[in-house]
Amino acid sequence: MTVAGSPAGTSWRRSPAGLLWRAAVTAALLALLLLLLPTEELLAGLRRAGWREWLAGLVGTVLLHAVAAGKWRLLLGAAGAPAPYRLALGAHAGGIFANNFLPSAAGGDLVRGAVLVRAGRPVGTVAVALVADRAVDATALVLLAAAGGALLPEALDPRAGRALAAVSMLLAAGLAGGALLAWRLPPARLPVRLQPLWEKARSAFGGLARRPRVAAVALALALGVQSGMLLLNIALGDSMGLDLPLAVWLLAWPLAKLAASLPVGLGGLGVRQAAFAALLVPFAAPPALAVAQSLVWESVLLGLGLVAGIVALALGARADPQRPPAAPVARRDRR
Repeated sequence: MTVAGSPAGTSWRRSPAGLLWRAAVTAALLALLLLLLPTEELLAGLRRAGWREWLAGLVGTVLLHAVAAGKWRLLLGAAGAPAPYRLALGAHAGGIFANNFLPSAAGGDLVRGAVLVRAGRPVGTVAVALVADRAVDATALVLLAAAGGALLPEALDPRAGRALAAVSMLLAAGLAGGALLAWRLPPARLPVRLQPLWEKARSAFGGLARRPRVAAVALALALGVQSGMLLLNIALGDSMGLDLPLAVWLLAWPLAKLAASLPVGLGGLGVRQAAFAALLVPFAAPPALAVAQSLVWESVLLGLGLVAGIVALALGARADPQRPPAAPVARRDRR
């Protein structure tokens, strides 16, 4: 499923070399972790994972993504592509399910965008809402990590603190600079077939800019969702013996999640585990246990994807109430 008329909609299928490269990176990272970490310690950590905490993590993550679908719907409406919650939830669930099989989160975004486009929403407007949704989530993660760094002045190495500040500023500058450059880019510089799409995207960006309250509410929802997932990870880590102060979790978990969003592996697998273990080294956390906790959380996300696939299938079987009904096909009178 791809967005009609969008070259990006098929780029991941047209680049098997890129897919193989990401698969190789993921395999190499996982193999390196298995070679460097004590196998017995890693397996012991995996065995200590509590099934109640795992199940609570799955149920909690499903509920939190139901809230995230509401945020996605809010941004769609602000961009000029209003959708009922059921449609937004079905698209969001389809994107989560696709993330289990596509090379990166961008593949899931293409799927949930395609659902909205097939339901009659403009391609450019949906694309703007997708970019805004990712930007809001990234901002929430940066704010959580910054809060963790601020709460750890005595435990955080000064160089690490400066690095965190630099990363936060770079992310903020990148988001602001990218938006400004995109806004001022003349449509004439784009290929002819992309110019109408870009005009629609600029119009949708303008609609979002004129509604700052929507952005504030979306950011608050993103902070709530990411904080909830952080608490679920803490409960899972506690059941496995990964006992860390809240401030350390606040610092390490969001940064590891941001690292997993980089397009260097399959869905962040391997990258998330390596980043999480490396970020916990200054706090004397056992790397094998950190990787074990991250792998168990990965299994929670896999379960989330299966639930999301069922939800997407169930909701996709119904028609969008806001989409105009198809015109009846004239039948030939055979009398």
